[in-house]
Amino acid sequence: MKKTFLLIIACLFAFATAHAQSSDVEAATQITKAEQFKTKNKFLKETTIYEDKKSGIKLYAKLFTDLKSGDKLVALEFWPTMLGQKTAAALGVPAPLGYLDMDQIDDMLLALEAIINEHNNSAKTDSFTITYTAYGGIDVYFTTELVEGVFGKPGAVIFRKKWFKTDEYGVPTCIYSEAASVCSISDIPKLIAAIKEAQVVAQKALE
Repeated sequence: MKKTFLLIIACLFAFATAHAQSSDVEAATQITKAEQFKTKNKFLKETTIYEDKKSGIKLYAKLFTDLKSGDKLVALEFWPTMLGQKTAAALGVPAPLGYLDMDQIDDMLLALEAIINEHNNSAKTDSFTITYTAYGGIDVYFTTELVEGVFGKPGAVIFRKKWFKTDEYGVPTCIYSEAASVCSISDIPKLIAAIKEAQVVAQKALE
């Protein structure tokens, strides 16, 4: 009976782990609505209706208009301000971290607020990480450790691009962009405020 119980627990744990990995792959490889809109519409006008560069990352609200049909779409776009050892582009131009669709903004805000809460309510000696991956591959990684090569106190929030490639055995392998933004935990409230402001501006643009 005990062996049967342990086997059930092991199976449930394996299922939960596989489901979590599957969800992570799905989120990182999902094509955003903004990317779909840009691919589908060839006669496109792209307008920057909001920007913020004071919160440790470059944040833009973009309005896309199909000049043929008049269809419109808005999304947030994130760009790195601090590069890794190499940039994602051959000419040294940092690639964007990606788009965040309007229906994904609240989840991003919730993740950033959770990072702040966990940081504030944890002992200084606690060591942990928090990771959130938005649909489209924008990845938010928080660590209580001091990030190598970054000056300042421990408690960094790293924004990067995440995607998966399949190895020769058909197993998805996670990789990250070498272009990233490293923000202080003290910058996150300012970023949250900027995202909320961009969200309001974007919503008004569609009215």
